[in-house]
Amino acid sequence: DVCSSDLIGGVAATNVTWVSAASLTATTPQRVSGAATVTVTNPSQEPIAAARVGVNAECRISSILLTDQTTDASGRAVLRVPSEARLASVFAVKRDVGVNFNSFSIGEVGPQSIVLGNNLRLQVRAVDDENKPVANVEIVPSAIRKGNSSLQTRYDTPELLVKTDSSGRATVDTVPADITSSVLFSLKLAGHTIVQSIKYDPKAPQPEMTAILAPLVELQGRVIDADGKPAPKADVFAFGAGYQTASPFGSSRSGFEAGEKNTGFRTTTDAEGNFKLPIAHNHYYAVLAATSQADIAYRGKRADISAIQMQLVRGPAPVYPLTLTLKPATKIYGTATRGAGAQSRPFGPTMGLQLTWRDADSYANLPPEQRLSNLKDDPRPIIPSFRFWMNTSWQGEFTCYVPPGRYKITAELYDDESPVIEVTDQPEIKADFHVKNVLPDVIRAGLRA
Repeated sequence: DVCSSDLIGGVAATNVTWVSAASLTATTPQRVSGAATVTVTNPSQEPIAAARVGVNAECRISSILLTDQTTDASGRAVLRVPSEARLASVFAVKRDVGVNFNSFSIGEVGPQSIVLGNNLRLQVRAVDDENKPVANVEIVPSAIRKGNSSLQTRYDTPELLVKTDSSGRATVDTVPADITSSVLFSLKLAGHTIVQSIKYDPKAPQPEMTAILAPLVELQGRVIDADGKPAPKADVFAFGAGYQTASPFGSSRSGFEAGEKNTGFRTTTDAEGNFKLPIAHNHYYAVLAATSQADIAYRGKRADISAIQMQLVRGPAPVYPLTLTLKPATKIYGTATRGAGAQSRPFGPTMGLQLTWRDADSYANLPPEQRLSNLKDDPRPIIPSFRFWMNTSWQGEFTCYVPPGRYKITAELYDDESPVIEVTDQPEIKADFHVKNVLPDVIRAGLRA
C-alpha cells in the first residue's frame, strides 16, 4: 500500500519506512492538529542544541516522516503538524548523543520533552566467513521499542550510523537504555552479504555481538527453453548452506525462498537469457531457474522450471557458465485443512503453508578434497534447502509448480508434515494436507500470554 495525500493531510511524504503489523496495532494513529513544541535535554535536564526532531505518521503498513526541525540553543523546536495527519510518534536524534522518542496518546498534541544520552554501550565485531576482521561495515539499529511503541530508525536516522574499524570492531552507544525488547541491526558493506546478523536482547545481554559477512562472487550462466532458445526475464535462484548460520532476515512469505540455515540469492535473465548472480563463497548451492511468478499469475504464461543443479562454491565462482534448461514444471495442488473431526476447517490465505525441498545426502557423498573449508571442525551437516510459500484460497486450495525432487508440505505453527512427495516428470500431483497438532512452543506461548 502507498499512502495517499488524504491520509496524511496533503503533506508530501518522504522517507517511507516499512513497519511491522505489531507496531501498527500497538500505536494507534490519532487525528490531531496544530504545532508541537519539543524540548530536548540530556539526563541532567540541560538543553541539547542542534538535535533533529521529527514527527512520524502511520499509514496502513508504512511509517512516514512528516516533518523535522533542528533544536535551537534552548533545546527547543516547533513542529507544524498537519490537521488531518494520523500521528504515531515524535523523536529526537543527534549524532554521538543518541535517539529517543515519545508515542502519541489520544487527544491534541501537547508539549513534548525528550531526553537524549542515557544510552547503552554495545560492542560489535564484524568478521568474514574465515573469522578475519572486516572494516568499514556500516551498522545502524533497525528499530527500537519501548513498551507497546516502536520507532523505525533504519532509514530516517543516519545520525546513528557507525562503521567498524580495522580490527572489525565498533561501539554503538546511541540506543536508549530503557528499551524493552530486542534491537535488530542493519549491516551493509559493498561486495559482501550478511551471513549472520546481530541482535541485542536486553533480557540476555552479551559483552560483544558478532556479525559475519561473506564476500560475494559472481555466478554466471544462461537459461534456455526446451527448444534451446534464450529464456528472457526468467528468475534464477541459488540457495546455499555453509558452516556459518544464515541470518534471520525474516520471510517474504511469497514464492521461492531459502530454507532453514540457508542463504538465498535471486536475479533475472536478460534478453538473451544470460544472468550474473552475486552469491556468497564457501557455500554448497542448489541452483534453479523458473518462469517468474508474476508471469504465471498475471500474464498467463506456462509454468516452466529447470532441474536443480548442485554447485559447490569455495573461493572464486566457477569459471565455466551454468546452463539451465526450462521444462514444464510439475503442478502440485490440493486442499489444506486443520482441526479434528467436526472441527476440521480449511486453511486461510495467511496460514503459512510451505512446500520444502532438502538435499541431505549429496554433500556428504563428495570426496573430502571437494568439500568446503571447515576451520572449526564444525560437525553440522551441509543441507541445501528451499521452500515455496503457497497462498491458499479461503477454501484451503493451493497450487505450486516445482522441478523434480523430493518434497514435504508443512505449515507454520503446526508440527504435522505430509508424506514425501516424489516428483519426477509427472504433469501434476494431488496432495491434500491436513494438520492437527499445534507446535508445543506455540501452546506454551499462548499459555504464558
